[in-house]
Amino acid sequence: MGDQDDLMLSDEMIEKKQIELINKHKDAPIESIAKLNNSNKLTSLLTRVKNQMIKSLPEKGVKTGQDSEEHKLIVECNQMAQEIQHEIYLIHKFVRERYSKKFPELESSVQNPLDYINCVKRIKNENDLINVQLNDLLPKSTIMVLLVTLSSTAGKNLTQEELMRVIDACDMGLELDLHKKNILHYLESRMTYIAPNLSVLMGSSIASKLIGIAGSIQQLANIPAGHLQTLGADKKALAGFSGMSNRKFQMGLISQCDIVKKAPPFLQVKALRTLTGRVSIAARVDAQQDSSFYGETGRQYRDEILAKIEKWQEPPPQKQDKALPAPEEGKRTKRGGKKARLYKQKYGVTDFQKAKNRMSFGVEEKTIGESGIGLGMIGGESGKVRLVAQERGILKKKKLEQKNYGGSMTSASTSGLASVAITPVQGLQLSITQNIREQDNKTEKYFSSSSFKNKRKLEQ
Repeated sequence: MGDQDDLMLSDEMIEKKQIELINKHKDAPIESIAKLNNSNKLTSLLTRVKNQMIKSLPEKGVKTGQDSEEHKLIVECNQMAQEIQHEIYLIHKFVRERYSKKFPELESSVQNPLDYINCVKRIKNENDLINVQLNDLLPKSTIMVLLVTLSSTAGKNLTQEELMRVIDACDMGLELDLHKKNILHYLESRMTYIAPNLSVLMGSSIASKLIGIAGSIQQLANIPAGHLQTLGADKKALAGFSGMSNRKFQMGLISQCDIVKKAPPFLQVKALRTLTGRVSIAARVDAQQDSSFYGETGRQYRDEILAKIEKWQEPPPQKQDKALPAPEEGKRTKRGGKKARLYKQKYGVTDFQKAKNRMSFGVEEKTIGESGIGLGMIGGESGKVRLVAQERGILKKKKLEQKNYGGSMTSASTSGLASVAITPVQGLQLSITQNIREQDNKTEKYFSSSSFKNKRKLEQ
């Protein structure tokens, strides 16, 4: 099955030019459209890569500047890998437009460019997929869908000339893919020497692509960590034209690292940000070439990030029961206060209890029946089993309530003309109120006998 390449063509301007080029040379062979396969640029680069693979790697710790032949070749290989992928994408469009006459449903079922090219090369003009071997390319579910759709398709077989053009285009696409794999193999083998810490941290493939986009390991080290996250991201998404379905608009090449992919979906953004900061530091360590020649720093950062992801996935700690405070050894004495007084009144020892706990000398103690519970000195003087209780606050309140029972009937200063007073000697007795007495005092001067006598004297 074909690999999903992250450097697949995504620029709309290049895509439009490719469509115009295909439409312009509609009946022309593939060589007039895709010209990279037989170009001198690709041939010379492959020769240099082959010669460089024969040479042995220099010793660890030997600094290699950006002007070295090895470093320049790595940058050129990264750029060539992107151009080859664009060329494969162009060939895929060429084959898709011409083979849709035979099998238009194949495009919707097989979307990967290399898988589509391989399927077209094997199916050709066959009308029954039973005789076509596709198990090594597609899953069984996709093969079953193709079996059903091919039997009911409205497509027509291609002519011999059209079929030959399509097969030639497929061969060119597969050949370019083979060249690309050789270039990537060289890059991965040299990444452990050029950028050992980046290779250990992210993988040789992604490290080589990052260096190719930046231009060199030194230029990659100069890029801020915040910008590394979008390095190699889809240009459509960065421009804001990717639609609402594309949520990973800020995930570039670093998001393709196995550390981010293996993390749970809800932790991928957090893992990506953590990894981006460590990538920036690892690139600076590799650019200086003073230490960590065997990727010690990158291995340390990788282990730290993996440990953090495991820690983030742990469930929150359970709420533990808080231990009760240690009790005080001795109770504090409360000498006063409202609560203390009420407590003493409620639980204090009464005179009744004190008398029960006492015994008189030489006198037989009385008991309650045959229970054996002694009464002490209770009722010792009067012969009664009851002892007069002490007048405490509660008894005083009860006595006041009993004394005031009846309200205004027992008061001589209540409102009204008269009130009834109950006395033990005379019984019921009407008492003149204070208001009547005051009125009598006010009118006594005028209506008294002495006042009338004075008036008579004046008249005489």
